[in-house]
Amino acid sequence: MNGRAPAKLSMSPSDYFRSQVRVSAFAYEDPAFLREQLGADLFMCGSDYPHAIGSIALMKESIAAAGFSAAERTLMHGETAARVYGLVAGVAARNRAV
Repeated sequence: MNGRAPAKLSMSPSDYFRSQVRVSAFAYEDPAFLREQLGADLFMCGSDYPHAIGSIALMKESIAAAGFSAAERTLMHGETAARVYGLVAGVAARNRAV
C-alpha cells in the first residue's frame, strides 16, 4: 500500500509467531534443531494418523535420541496441545509417565 504497512502492528512479527504458531516434525527431520530455534514450548508431537508416514514409536525414539529433557517431553507429548485446545487440567500429571 504505497510502501507503507496497512496498519501498525502492536507486536513484533516474532511475537505474533510465538503466540499463534506451534510446530511439529516428522522423525526424519531434526527435532533438536527446531527446539533450539523455537523452544520446546512451541513444539507439539503428531503422528499424521492415519497415514503410515507418522509413527508414534518412531517419533518417541527421535525425541529420545535428540536428548529432550523430561520437562520438554511433557510439553511435546501433550501439555502444549492441551493448552492450545484449552484442556490444561491434569494433563501434566498424566504425561509425566511418558
